[in-house]
Amino acid sequence: MPSRCLRTGGRRGLYPIPVAERNRHLWQARRVDKRAMMPDPTWPMGRLHFRHASRIRLTAALALLALAPGCQQPAPLPVGADRFERLGNDGRALAAADARPHACVFDRVTGLTWAITPAADGPQTYSWFSSDPAVHVSDPGLQHGGQCRPGRCDTEALAAAYNGARHCGYADWRLPQRDEALTLAARAPAGHEHVLDPEFFPDTVAGEYWTAETFRMYPQSAWAFDTRTGLDRADWKRQAKPARPVRGTFERHSLRRHGR
Repeated sequence: MPSRCLRTGGRRGLYPIPVAERNRHLWQARRVDKRAMMPDPTWPMGRLHFRHASRIRLTAALALLALAPGCQQPAPLPVGADRFERLGNDGRALAAADARPHACVFDRVTGLTWAITPAADGPQTYSWFSSDPAVHVSDPGLQHGGQCRPGRCDTEALAAAYNGARHCGYADWRLPQRDEALTLAARAPAGHEHVLDPEFFPDTVAGEYWTAETFRMYPQSAWAFDTRTGLDRADWKRQAKPARPVRGTFERHSLRRHGR
């Protein structure tokens, strides 16, 4: 980050203010009295407020400094074909003019590849199940608790089926982590009941999709991603929900460039 941009930290309440190259004589390190920030019981969530107007002026000055020339602004997040790429059954990219249904979607921003359920299969549901103690945290969930065809209808069996079939030419399919699933939330066109791009995710069902993460405060539950809102929620592992396998390494730094 450029030296002009806002940075906070330090010991004993010292918040160094970066020295602007053109205004070096105007800025110096200041000590912020942490006791000046007191919780206001009349505000919701115990929000903090400044007791002194000088603190408010200092905060405003820092905010303006962060917007000074030289501070990098996040690039807008790509959408549509600028972000997603359709892949055929062999894992190769399909041309924009190719009307064949795609089997996978590659996300250029996150580096992840998402599986697409064939239209002929229709909606499928799965109970959450994992045989790995490090994943299920004392409660493995339920085997074959959903409705699908063919085979066992739970999340572990779903990933195994995709790997066995080498879907899109790959054998490293898995259930997404919670933060990976949340990256799919986008501004879908008006009239759609979910937040995923309908052109690239035509098989999306409005509702909750399982992720791979157990809710550690209550191991009988796991996290699910809601395609209607783009948010997540923990639910009982024995509930039947859709699931979307994913593969690849999540490139978090790419999202940070877009302010996510």
